[in-house]
Amino acid sequence: RQGVELIVVAPDSESDADGQAELVSIMADMALDVLIISPCDESLLTDSLERASQKGKHILAVDDRLSYPACEGYIGSDDWDGAFHQGAHAATLAENSSAVILRGQMGSRNHVDRALGLRDSLIRSRIVRIYSICCNSSRSEAYHQTAALLESDTPIGVICTTNDDMAQKALSESDRTVPIVSFDGTPEMLKAVEDGTIDSTMMQDAYEIGVQSVRAAVQTADGQPVGDVIVPMKLVVSRTAEQA
Repeated sequence: RQGVELIVVAPDSESDADGQAELVSIMADMALDVLIISPCDESLLTDSLERASQKGKHILAVDDRLSYPACEGYIGSDDWDGAFHQGAHAATLAENSSAVILRGQMGSRNHVDRALGLRDSLIRSRIVRIYSICCNSSRSEAYHQTAALLESDTPIGVICTTNDDMAQKALSESDRTVPIVSFDGTPEMLKAVEDGTIDSTMMQDAYEIGVQSVRAAVQTADGQPVGDVIVPMKLVVSRTAEQA
């Protein structure tokens, strides 16, 4: 929209919660109307969010919800619902009735919701052994945890991840011997699905989330309520990857 200036900043990595808190503090002092935040760890953002709110900034959450009272809306996916569908598909691949969940950082609500959605779905699908491992959204931790599992006597029917970064490293260690069902739908993982190197990914519409976030920011700055804006997801498998 003409007349809207968009400034994009990010910490060094998805798990750099301290870096994000510092960025929010800096932006609280800038001449901005709205802060759109995809929180790494809300527990570390409290002071920064309070500073921004006191400075008169509107606050919106994108991709991950904020429980902060002054947050005026959420734009993104329904993580539990998406992960529930992800888990239902994964259950069809778990021939020995066992599944591993590689999950992101503990302080991230979207990873918590995705892990819960996966677990609820796998239980409903009668998967009797579910191993949930926190990898803090770290590629290296996902790599080492997958390596340790494969070297042990732990039966693994399928590996589910709560983001594509962890799936990438799980893939490099699993040597394609265990099917992997991921979450996010990054271009790299969509290509891996198309090539058959991983089974599938639950794809978020990142472009539409971005569009809706800017629209919500303009709406909020104009004094209009936003609330929740839920953007649909879809499971991408090899036969549909090319059209994703």
